[in-house]
Amino acid sequence: MKQTLLKNNRQHGFQFRTKLILTIEIIVITITILCGFLVYNHTQDLVREVLRNKLIATASTAASIINSSQIQTLQAERDIQSQNYVELKEILKKTVASDSDIDSVYIMEKSDNENILKFLVDSMTTADADENGVIDDEEKEAEIGEEYDITPFPEMQKAFSEKTADYETSCDKWGCWLSGYAPILGEEGETLAIVGVDISANQIAAHEKKLKLSLFLIFGTILIFFPAFLFFYLRNSLKPISEIANDITKFSGDLSTRIDMERKDEFGLIADNFNKMADELSDLVKNMETKVVQRTEKIAQQKKQIEADKNKTESILKSIGDGVFVVDTNFEITMFNKTSESITGFSAHEALGRKYYEIVQFFSDSDETKKNDSFIIEAIGTGKIQEMPPHTLLINKFGQKIPVADSASPIKDEHGKVIGCVVVFRDIAHEYEIDKAKTEFVSLASHQLRTPLSSINWYAEMLLAGDAGKVNANQKSYLKEIYYGNQRMIELVNSLLNVSRLEMGTFLVEPKQTDILKMADEVIKELTPRSLEKEIKIKNNYDKTLPEINVDPKLMRIIFQNLLSNSIKYTQPKGKIELKIGYDEKNLNIEVTDNGMGIPESQKANIFSKFFRADNVRQTDAEGTGLGLYLLKSIIDHSEGKISFTSTEGQGTTFFISIPLTGMKAKKGTKEINEVNRKIEKIA
Repeated sequence: MKQTLLKNNRQHGFQFRTKLILTIEIIVITITILCGFLVYNHTQDLVREVLRNKLIATASTAASIINSSQIQTLQAERDIQSQNYVELKEILKKTVASDSDIDSVYIMEKSDNENILKFLVDSMTTADADENGVIDDEEKEAEIGEEYDITPFPEMQKAFSEKTADYETSCDKWGCWLSGYAPILGEEGETLAIVGVDISANQIAAHEKKLKLSLFLIFGTILIFFPAFLFFYLRNSLKPISEIANDITKFSGDLSTRIDMERKDEFGLIADNFNKMADELSDLVKNMETKVVQRTEKIAQQKKQIEADKNKTESILKSIGDGVFVVDTNFEITMFNKTSESITGFSAHEALGRKYYEIVQFFSDSDETKKNDSFIIEAIGTGKIQEMPPHTLLINKFGQKIPVADSASPIKDEHGKVIGCVVVFRDIAHEYEIDKAKTEFVSLASHQLRTPLSSINWYAEMLLAGDAGKVNANQKSYLKEIYYGNQRMIELVNSLLNVSRLEMGTFLVEPKQTDILKMADEVIKELTPRSLEKEIKIKNNYDKTLPEINVDPKLMRIIFQNLLSNSIKYTQPKGKIELKIGYDEKNLNIEVTDNGMGIPESQKANIFSKFFRADNVRQTDAEGTGLGLYLLKSIIDHSEGKISFTSTEGQGTTFFISIPLTGMKAKKGTKEINEVNRKIEKIA
């Protein structure tokens, strides 16, 4: 059996080594072929770049040995029989003869037309080269003064200012060429003419063919000999792999087996580390039984402790007076205590594993179609404790409506990741009835106060108007104090009535299509006397494309009145207020910004509470009941909108309100929400 295993191991070792060698061979051959292919495909570019440099060098050399005075004399004489012409032509011919690749050399000068050059001297001599008895155009040398159109040759146009050469072959009546150019400079550095050097397309093709053949031979030699060398080298280098594999296979049946390899390379390092590991493993196996027994005993103890902790936790949850249930991130109930069973009517067996909203249904007491369970979703989403909204009802299994209150707290793992939340709720029917009784008392008392307050208001106005006889200045001062004090009492009574109607759910909502921008301007106009009294500027910033929205005009007016009157009230004289109204795909958005007193950081959490007024406001003479923002938030919540703010004490506040563009939902009720802000009337 061991021999068979060893034989199989040798085969596997051989297969691995062979596969590794072949893989490396294939990679090397592929890279070589790709490199050869890339170089071969760029042969033309390589040849042309070499020839360009050669043409520029040849042209520069020719330009340097030409005497500028000869050029100037020839340009003046323009005589092909002159000594200058003959000498220059001889120089050009010697340049051609000096390099077998060069086909022709010529000198050209500028003409009156920037796109036309003129020949001065050409190395070519007119002759019947093909011996057909006829001298064709391509067999004629260029005559002195013969014009040459350089429009198709951009590099030739630059030759009067720099040394250059064509990037591509160009054709004319003499044939197809690759040309290089260099300027001939006068004594003062001015360009007198240019030297052009041509290599024919046939010469270029010959060079390309020669280079391709050389590359083919080089890469062919590499592909033939290098893989063979690499194969034998890798085969010898990787031989220790088979030896290591054999010893490892033996070790699986005999833990005393060690790898005997006297090498200083990576294979020797593997062998040394394996031998160390084998020693440690042998020791570990010897002590394994003892350690397993010890570990088993420890696990048994931990299990007992966990069970004890679990029983303790279950006992606490069973005995706690509040309803407690736990949901995971899929909102499925994973724990349901006895109090939860008692309040909801569902047993733990019925609740576990089901979505919480199938078992525990929270609704608003003022609108039983509106679920009040967003605090659970927010606790999981934000990872923060969320309070249950006030006036929440739980409808149990039997359809009974039970007032409840408390909160949802997120559950986090050791890494701080939210894995669910604990929901705690308690039956507050007794507190609810007391609160309801208080609200009803406030409502009744406020109603009873309205009649005498209205009478006081009426009689005070009559006295101030002189209907009961003329009053002196001192009497009028006292009457004004009575009148304005009574107005403040009426405002407080109206606020209390509105709050009681919201909390008792008796308020009426009658939405209709409303021009929001027009309403905002009307409220600003109503509050103008107050803003002028404090020299406060109110700036509006409206999106004029805002459509009419289906809202209750009275509730919408209260929203604007509360926001703007608060800004005026709590902003210093000569302050600034900005009302911004716009909309997005889903919501009407309202922003009111002022540079007033601001809200202290420590009191921001209480700003929407009943009767709350910040410390910095109470230290001033600013009037207020502490009910405005509570009333405002209640209206926004009932409209399924959102309200938030940012504020810095001493710098100002911005309130943000969003109301769905779908508008407010109609609600039946017996009472309307009334405006509470007093209109400023100047009493004479």
